[in-house]
Amino acid sequence: MKLTKINRGGKQSLYGTFLTMTLLPLLLFGLITTVYSSLSLRNSMIEQAHGDLQNVADAIQVMYDAVYAGDFNVLVSEEETLLYKGETQLSGDYGLIDAMKEKTGLEISLFFYDNRLLTTITNAQGERYIGSGASETIMKTVYLAKEPHFFDNVSIGGTRYFAYYTPLIASDGTTCVGMIGVARKAEILRSVINRGVYQYLLIVIAALLVTAAFIAGFTNKIVLVLKKIMDFMKELADGFFYKTLDPIVMKRTDELGDLGKAMVKVQVALRRQIERDPLTGLFNRRSGEKRLDELQASRQPFALAIGDIDFFKKFNDNFGHDCGDEVLRTVARVLSDSMGKQGFVIRWGGEEFLLAFAESTAMTAGVKAGEILQKIRDTKVEYNGISHSVTMTFGVAEGDSDRPISEQINAADAKLYEGKEGGRNRVVV
Repeated sequence: MKLTKINRGGKQSLYGTFLTMTLLPLLLFGLITTVYSSLSLRNSMIEQAHGDLQNVADAIQVMYDAVYAGDFNVLVSEEETLLYKGETQLSGDYGLIDAMKEKTGLEISLFFYDNRLLTTITNAQGERYIGSGASETIMKTVYLAKEPHFFDNVSIGGTRYFAYYTPLIASDGTTCVGMIGVARKAEILRSVINRGVYQYLLIVIAALLVTAAFIAGFTNKIVLVLKKIMDFMKELADGFFYKTLDPIVMKRTDELGDLGKAMVKVQVALRRQIERDPLTGLFNRRSGEKRLDELQASRQPFALAIGDIDFFKKFNDNFGHDCGDEVLRTVARVLSDSMGKQGFVIRWGGEEFLLAFAESTAMTAGVKAGEILQKIRDTKVEYNGISHSVTMTFGVAEGDSDRPISEQINAADAKLYEGKEGGRNRVVV
C-alpha cells in the first residue's frame, strides 16, 4: 500500500500524527490487556491447581479409609518409623500413591508429624525422599492448626512446587497424626501459564497488526483527500482558476467532501471576481485577452466582432448613470444569450464589447452579428417606468492564427468606425 504524506517543511506529517494518535493508545491498551490477562490467567491456573490438588488429597484419604480399616498411626523404634493404617503397615507400600500419580501426574506424600514416610517424589537417582521434612510454616499452618492449606511456593529437594496439605485426623476427631501432601511442579504450571500468555500475546499482536493496517489504509485515504484539496488550493493561490478538483474528493459524502465542494464554490467565486466584469458578468478585458490567445493558439477558424452601443452617452446624461448601467446589463445579457456556445463575449471597455466567434469566418460571423443586432433592437430597457430602445454598431474581421491578435482587433475596430461613420445601427464586415 502506497502511503500518502503531506510535506510540511520538516515538521511531522499529518499521516504520522494520525497514526501515532490512533495506534499508540491501541498499543498501550494491548499491553495493559496482556498484563492484566496474564495475571488473570495465572490466578485462574493457580485456583485450578488448588482445586485439583485438594480433590486428589481428599480422594487419597477416602481411598485409604476404604481399603484399610482403622486410624493412621506410627510405630517408632530406634531403627525406623513405620506408618500403619489400623493393623496394616503402609511403610514401603507405594502401590496406591504410585497409581494415583500415574493417573494425575501429581506428587503425593504422607507425613507423620513433619516426617515424610511415604512419597512419590524422587531425586535424580530415583531415590524417594523418605524422611525429609515439612517446613515450619507448613507445620504451623496445617499440622498444628489442623486445617488444610494451599501453598504456591514450596521447596522440596531444591525444586519449587504448588502444594496442598491436609491434616490426618484420628477417629477421635481431635488428634492430628500427620498430613497428606499433594504437589505439582511449579515449572509445569508456569509453562502452561506462559504458553497461554504467549498465545494471548500473539492474538493481541495479530489484532494490532490488522487494526494498524485498517487504520493505515483509512488514514492514507484521508491524507490523500486532504492532499488533493491542498493541491487544489495551491493552484487557486497561483491563479489557476480552471483546475478541476479530483473526483476522489467530490465523490465523498462526509465532511471532507463538503470541504471540497466548498472549495469549488470558492474557486467559482474567485474566478468570477477576477475574470468577470462586476456590472455585466461578462469576461473582463484582462481575462478576455487570455481567452483570445487560447482561441488563436487552437488554430481553428474564428472571427472577431467589436460592438458599440449607439449614442450611449445620452442614457447617462439624460437619465443618469443608473440608467446607463441598466442598458449595459441588458445588452450584455442579450449578447451572452445569443452567443451561447458559439463563442464568448468580452466587455472591452465602457459601452464597447468584443465578440469572438469560434469555428467561424467573417461572413458567417457577420450574419450572426446581424441576428444579434436585431435581438437588441427588439429588446426594451425598462428604467423608472420608461422603455428605452437600444441599437448597436458592429465591425467584423476575419481571425488569423498567424497574425498578432491585436492586429485583428484593430481590423474589427476599423470596421466598427466605418459603421459609425455610415450611420450606426448596422454590421460592417
